[in-house]
Amino acid sequence: MSEVVLKGEIHTSSGDLGEERQLLKEGFDAVVFEGAETDPEYRFYEGWFNLLIILFAATIGHLYQDKTILRDLAEVQDMSISFTRESDAEVLRNTPVLIHLLAAVLFYAIILASIIGGTVTGNLVSGAFWLLGAVAIPLLLIRIYNTKLGKGSKNRDGIIANVIGDAADDHDRVIAIVGAAHAPGIKARLPDEIDVEYKSPVYGVFSLKHGRDVLRPAFTGFAELFLIYLIIFYTTHSVLL
Repeated sequence: MSEVVLKGEIHTSSGDLGEERQLLKEGFDAVVFEGAETDPEYRFYEGWFNLLIILFAATIGHLYQDKTILRDLAEVQDMSISFTRESDAEVLRNTPVLIHLLAAVLFYAIILASIIGGTVTGNLVSGAFWLLGAVAIPLLLIRIYNTKLGKGSKNRDGIIANVIGDAADDHDRVIAIVGAAHAPGIKARLPDEIDVEYKSPVYGVFSLKHGRDVLRPAFTGFAELFLIYLIIFYTTHSVLL
């Protein structure tokens, strides 16, 4: 029987990153990372999503803990490494056309609203928050479909469980590092013959320790968001006026 340690994490938690570093030293044969294995090659009609991901990385992405050290530890120990998706484009392509179109419309509509709102009110800070919504809301819609509405081969928890199951077929001890929100759905979909041990996040999203983790990167992310908004705002005005 294969042993799988399912480590649920808060992606922005330094506490979870520290625990994962220790776990990877405990003699596992394979590790599964929630994330993309390669950079995507977007099709021409997916350009909006490429732009959204760039904005995400420049703003919200600052909050996420860098996992490079974990991959380095796995490579040094000759562990088999798997990822839960080939590229970030897979998340978009896993949604039906209707969701794809709705997310794209929301993305451009909220950006337009941020520019109009900043022009009418003169409040560029609120306009920057609207731009944040243009990044977060379409991604949230796509995430909800992937994890809650998608069925069968389209369900993200099921896809991750399949990757973990494949790793467990080939190795005796596997550690899978995934977002804590995915963990219940993944555990329910893993084969019964796999011995699963779940490790919960070190501390909660709303804890003081987590607040310390995100305070500085949140400030950096908003500063970059505001700069990006100013560039979009004044570029648009210079073109249209």
